[in-house]
Amino acid sequence: MVDEAAFIDKWDEVWEQALRPALSDRQGGALFISTPKGFNHFSELWQNATGPEWARWQFPTWDNPHIAKSEIEAARGMLPQLVFRQEYGAEFVQLAGAMFRREYFHFVDAAPTGLQWVRSWDLAVSVKSGSDYTCGAKCALSSDGTLYIADMVRGRWEWPEARRIIIDTALSDRCAIGVERVAFQLAAVQELMREPALAATTLREIVPDKDKIARCLPWLARAEQGKVALARGAWNAAFLDEACSFPEVAHDDQVDAVSGAVTMMAWKLDGQLMY
Repeated sequence: MVDEAAFIDKWDEVWEQALRPALSDRQGGALFISTPKGFNHFSELWQNATGPEWARWQFPTWDNPHIAKSEIEAARGMLPQLVFRQEYGAEFVQLAGAMFRREYFHFVDAAPTGLQWVRSWDLAVSVKSGSDYTCGAKCALSSDGTLYIADMVRGRWEWPEARRIIIDTALSDRCAIGVERVAFQLAAVQELMREPALAATTLREIVPDKDKIARCLPWLARAEQGKVALARGAWNAAFLDEACSFPEVAHDDQVDAVSGAVTMMAWKLDGQLMY
């Protein structure tokens, strides 16, 4: 039984190296209890607890018959709304640092025709639970300045599988692709550039010259003006959850991928032809 699971430091090490192996001795079970703490490992555990071996419950304080309703209302009137929602409503909320709001984004069934698309990849080659994701964001800018995000490919893959997915996606997209280059990713970019199947695809490395927050500011400004549109798809919910808790979220790979795409568009506007 893990109490206040959301507040445990180095959760991946605790669960993967200690608790989960110990359960195998007697084929035991685990119970995780906690007040939420933003969008961290506990919120991810909650979101992924959907298989047949899982059960999950969410109980707000007002369901507790031993706490007076007057006390709950007194707390509601005294506490900030987000704090009350987390501490009394058992909701996953972001108390600090949130830059994007859900109302900034609007949805479309499809982007306008004739746009020039790019896809930016943020690599994280690992399948370990809790590790970052490899993400590829497909984006375009319309003539009125609206940023369209048409698709997000996202998963935890070892490099051979990630490489195959990037190649297959590029052949399907038929647009320019960019890959963020840090650490091991330089070798990944070079390997993709040697790939015969991508000979007709424009591929550039994206070298981050600013921190994650600074890189997202150009499209945050568009979002605040209502000029970021999402094509409806199964990826929307995970993207919005991440964007609206950035930069305090545990994983920011989708935000980084969009920032990379916006960087590619700036190259195009500066005369560096991407496609």
